[in-house]
Amino acid sequence: MHWPGCHVGDGLSPWVLRRRAFSRSELGLRRKQAVPDLSVDPRSHTLSFINAHAVARAFFCSIRRHACSGAHGRKLAPAAWTDDAGAVRYSVTFVLTLGPGEVVDVCRIRGLHALRDLDLYSDICPIKPIPPPPPAPLVLGFPLASRGGPYFCSQAAGGSLSHFAHESTYHAVDLDAPVGTPVLAVASGTVLAVSDFATCGGPDTSLFFKYNALTLLLRDGITTVEYVHLAAGSSRVHAGEQVRKGQHLCDVGNVGFCPTAHLHIEAHANPHDEAAPSLPLAFEPQIEGGDLFVPLAGGWYDEQGPRSPPQIEEAQTSGDESSSGGWETVSNEDS
Repeated sequence: MHWPGCHVGDGLSPWVLRRRAFSRSELGLRRKQAVPDLSVDPRSHTLSFINAHAVARAFFCSIRRHACSGAHGRKLAPAAWTDDAGAVRYSVTFVLTLGPGEVVDVCRIRGLHALRDLDLYSDICPIKPIPPPPPAPLVLGFPLASRGGPYFCSQAAGGSLSHFAHESTYHAVDLDAPVGTPVLAVASGTVLAVSDFATCGGPDTSLFFKYNALTLLLRDGITTVEYVHLAAGSSRVHAGEQVRKGQHLCDVGNVGFCPTAHLHIEAHANPHDEAAPSLPLAFEPQIEGGDLFVPLAGGWYDEQGPRSPPQIEEAQTSGDESSSGGWETVSNEDS
């Protein structure tokens, strides 16, 4: 899977510079000196991720204002994003999983004259075991309007861009869709919360928690469904409002950490804890006799279920190339 400006993988990815075991002496650290998570060599300007812990960790890191190169001098493509002030900026973003006691030399930062000029934002977290899922998935209606489909599933359960890192997002589904695509109620219930004032968006790590969202409490009083990355000001409902299944709630946006415009949908069995484990999802088709379907990354879907990909000409027009301005992206699947 490819995401504009995002370089996803681990220490074995062909574009990283080097992978090695953690060693205090090799890193020049004294016996009791604190171990940094990130390091930039002052001479070679090599960016390294360091996991000195006994558990695997996820590293999300964005480099702004400077170009980056990986193995064999290969340029690692940036992508545009919009900050809180509405200014367009560019970042090279890395998403890497490091095992216990592992160090990865990720890239060389080009054009960096002094470390004080480095503009970097990171988020690092341990990768915790995912609790066993319930015996059956939560069955919902399809969340996007029929016009505009089918929709590409860019991440599903355990998605390698971001879903894998937290149990609260592990079973989420991402469906790429044009900005403004109507988002529908997947079941009847009550709007628990709405936030649609943010406008910043794109593939920069600083945007992880700056998304717009709507939370729907289903009629069982326990299950919540969260819609994320909504277009600013697009909500047609308010907190406390009763809605019916299929009702137009809001619109798809590209607000928050969004390499591409998409709807992120996840569900939880705890209305009082946003960090509660997510629930596996399945969708019911709107055709008689159709089977429940579970979106998989790389597939195309609409309210009737799995669909054939659009024609190649359409896919090229709406796919990663146009989204990234023609920049190259790199992932583990390039090996």
